[in-house]
Formats: sequence, C-alpha cells, structure tokens
Amino acid sequence: MRTFSSPAAFAVRLTGVPRAAVLLAAGGELVVDKLAFAHPRTEPPALAGRIAAGGLCGAAIAGRAGAAAGAVAAFVGAHAFMRARRRIVDATGLPDPVVAVGEDLLAYTLAALATR
Repeated sequence: MRTFSSPAAFAVRLTGVPRAAVLLAAGGELVVDKLAFAHPRTEPPALAGRIAAGGLCGAAIAGRAGAAAGAVAAFVGAHAFMRARRRIVDATGLPDPVVAVGEDLLAYTLAALATR
C-alpha cells in the first residue's frame, strides 16, 4: 500500500542517518500522497519503487523466497488497494485524503506486524 511502510518498520530498529533518511522519506510519501498532483501508485515509476521495496524487505525477512513474495505482494497490493480506496470513496462520499489516512494506518500496522 505504501512504498516506505516496510522499510520504515525496519528503520525504526536502526540509528543515525539511515534511520532518519528512511523515516523522512516515509513521512514525505504520506504527505505527498494526499496532494492533488500525486500520481497513481500503479504508474511505472511508483510501481517500480513499491516492487523494489517489497522485494528488499521480503529478502531481509526470508531470503530469495521472501524477495519474490514481497515483490509480488507489492504489485498486487498496489493495484488492489488503489481499487479498494476508490470504491470506499465512491461508496461513502468521504474525501479521498480521509480514506487515505485510514489506508496509511492499515499499511503501517501490517508492516510493523510483518517485520517483527
């Protein structure tokens, strides 16, 4: 759902510049996603970043099999949760940024659980 959710879950265990850089990037992603000019997560540059992050974090957890699973999950999740977010906005009439905050909470909760 978020490119930096799993990297951020790992980064909280780090110290210094690496931790700050990843957490700053994660925060930036959360802010930019709410802006009107944000590109869809399924466009090639954004999707590639998500797949790479998913693969790297999957590899950190479970080696090659984890890398493949993480990359596939990132691809599927990007498409599935984009559609789910649109459906929730359409069904409830809530503003997209409000639904996006709920999505953020879910993404970071799942990432924290997956990287324990």
